[in-house]
Amino acid sequence: MDQFVRELIVASGSTYQNPPANFYRANRDPATRGETAARLFLGVRLQCAKCHNHPYDSWTQDDYYNWAAVFARVDYQILANQRKDRLDKNEFNGEQVVLIKEEGEFKNARTGLDAEPKFLGGYAPAMHPSENRLQPLATWLGSADNELFVKSQANFVWYHLLGRGLVEPIDDFRVTNPASNPPLLDALARDYVAGDFNLRRLVRTIMSSRTYQLAAEPNETNRDDDESFSRAIVRRLPAETLLDAQCEVLDVAAEFNGYPAGTRAGQVRGTIRVRSRDRKGTAAERFLKTFGKPERLLACECERSNETTLKQAFTLIGDEGLNKLLASEDSRLAKLAKSDRSSVDMVSELYWTALSRAPTPDELAAGESLVTSAGDEHLSALQDIAWAMLNSKEFIFRH
Repeated sequence: MDQFVRELIVASGSTYQNPPANFYRANRDPATRGETAARLFLGVRLQCAKCHNHPYDSWTQDDYYNWAAVFARVDYQILANQRKDRLDKNEFNGEQVVLIKEEGEFKNARTGLDAEPKFLGGYAPAMHPSENRLQPLATWLGSADNELFVKSQANFVWYHLLGRGLVEPIDDFRVTNPASNPPLLDALARDYVAGDFNLRRLVRTIMSSRTYQLAAEPNETNRDDDESFSRAIVRRLPAETLLDAQCEVLDVAAEFNGYPAGTRAGQVRGTIRVRSRDRKGTAAERFLKTFGKPERLLACECERSNETTLKQAFTLIGDEGLNKLLASEDSRLAKLAKSDRSSVDMVSELYWTALSRAPTPDELAAGESLVTSAGDEHLSALQDIAWAMLNSKEFIFRH
C-alpha cells in the first residue's frame, strides 16, 4: 500500500499511458489535491481549515494553505478534449499529460502571501526552490513513521471487512474523535508495518480473528452494542457485489453501456461511459444506482449509500433486470432444465451455488416437489426457486 500511494503522489505524464497520473486529472487545483490527499491517505478532513482554524481539530488555516502549496506545481497539457457538453468546462474526454513545473505558488488566503510548502504537522523538507515537492512528499506520506497514514489505512481495511471503522467516520481522525478501541488500532498498525504494508496479510490477520468470525445473532449483553464489535454487524451487500452475485448464480453477464460483454459490476468505474441522454441506461446500470453505487465524484466513502429503500425491494422482486437474467436462454437455469439430472440434483446445485450450502431437508423437499409438479416445465420451477433465493435475507445480507 505504501508503494501504491507513492506512485499516485509522484505520478506524471500521459493519463492514457501512466494510469496513476489520473489521480491529478481528477483533482484540478492545489486546494482540492491537498484536501483529497489528506482525506484518502491520512484520514484527515481539512475542509474546515480553509476559511478558519479547524474548530474540532488542531489544524490551523496556515496548515491548510501550507499543505496545499505542496501540490501547487502540478499542471496539465490537454492533448485532446472531445467533450460533448460545450458548456461544461469540467468535462474532459481525451488524453492529457500531467506536468510538474519548476515554479508556481499557492497564496494563503489569510495573509495574501505565498504559502510556505509544509507537510501536515509542520514539517518542511529541505528542498531547492525548483525541486519537485512531490518526491519528498511521497516518501514522507507512505512512511512507516507516519502514524496517521498507517492507522488510517489499517482502519480503512477494518471498516470494509467489519462494516464499521475503529475510527468512525473513517476519514475523520482527530483528537476529538478517538478510536473506539485505541489498543486494537495500535496493534493493527504495528502488524501492518511489520508486514511492510502488505494488504493481503492485514486482511488475513483481521479475517482470522475471533472478532471477525463472531455471529450476528445478539444476546442480552450485546443487543444494543454498535461500536465494540461484540457481534457481527448485519449489512446489505454493496451494489456491485450483489449484482455480480446474481450474475454468478445465474451464469449470465450483466450489460453496461460502453463496456465489453462480460464486464463485471465490480469492474465498472464510477463515471458514466455513455450519458443517459445519448443512450438509455441498461437494467444493470439502474440496479447499481438504486443500490447506492457512488459516481466517484467525491473522495469520500460517504458518497456510497448502504441504506435499504422500498425501491430496492421493488427492484429485487419485480424489476425487468432480475426477470431478464432469470429468463435468459443461456442461463444456468436453462441448462439445468434441459439436462437429464434429477430434481434433487437441480435443487441442490442451486443452493450450493447461491448460498454455499446444501438445502435443509424441508427446503430440498419443497424444491423437489415444485420441480416434479412442473412436469416438463422444469425451467419455470427453477426460476421460482432461484428468484426466492436471490431475494432471501441469507443472500442479500452479510451476517
